[in-house]
Amino acid sequence: MQALTQLGIPEAQAGVYSDRLLQGNYLIMVEGTSDQLQNAEQVFCHQGI
Repeated sequence: MQALTQLGIPEAQAGVYSDRLLQGNYLIMVEGTSDQLQNAEQVFCHQGI
């Protein structure tokens, strides 16, 4: 969880992410321009992610 908070994620949200990671889920973080983020969102949605 500390790594997540060091990335600027609020502690409460980092706790939720940490719990889900411990359950075997994945966390995908994307950084880019607004257009790049929209494109990434479309790719993820198309792939059912």
